Amino acid sequence: SCKALLPEQPAEENMNSDAHQATVNVNGIGEVMLVPDVAYVTLGVRTESEEAGEAVSENNKLAEAIISALEAQGVERKDVGTSSFNVYWNDLWQGDGMPYQKVYVVENMVSVTVRDFDNLGSILDSALDAGANSVYNVRFDVLDKSEALAEARVKAVENAQSQAAQLATAAGVTLGDLVTISSWSTPSVIEPSYAYGMGGGGGAMAESSSVPTTGGQLVVRVEVNLVYGLDQ
Repeated sequence: SCKALLPEQPAEENMNSDAHQATVNVNGIGEVMLVPDVAYVTLGVRTESEEAGEAVSENNKLAEAIISALEAQGVERKDVGTSSFNVYWNDLWQGDGMPYQKVYVVENMVSVTVRDFDNLGSILDSALDAGANSVYNVRFDVLDKSEALAEARVKAVENAQSQAAQLATAAGVTLGDLVTISSWSTPSVIEPSYAYGMGGGGGAMAESSSVPTTGGQLVVRVEVNLVYGLDQ
């Protein structure tokens, strides 16, 4: 009788020879410092009245006055918008704990992009003078971070490569081929955002000249992970 000839199968240990390859896994960090060139600001406009319609009307008038003041400072209309608009009522209470009056409250949050960064203080002063009750969340940023991110990636990879070479030398082995690489970035501002208020909301501010006008520095941070094979 004849028997079928089967192809010779490789030994199991040879099939999995790469599964136990020694590797070194390193994380690298690259940072680039930038000076902010834009600010994102939220202005609060708060009005109260016994009549809801009157509170809304007064709020709209103040909002338009604020927008006009911003435009007079060079802020374009497209850079101003409403981020939230709320109407609710509050009970005013007497000394005996009984409510004696209902007051409607209208809160309008106006978001402003300030591109004339050097004029930020004057712009905020004008908004407060025009009727803004509060200045919230002054956040500084850089409009174009693409070059900084590219530079930070290079620095992060160089940092990781240096670490991998040092570890291989210390272990008495040779650094092999790059197996995997991954990266992520987290642009963030060193200095915290500010919340200042006038007449309602935020921290109390004695005068508009105390509005912050410096944004510190922006840190563009990139982290990478490299995995190298090791040659024994």
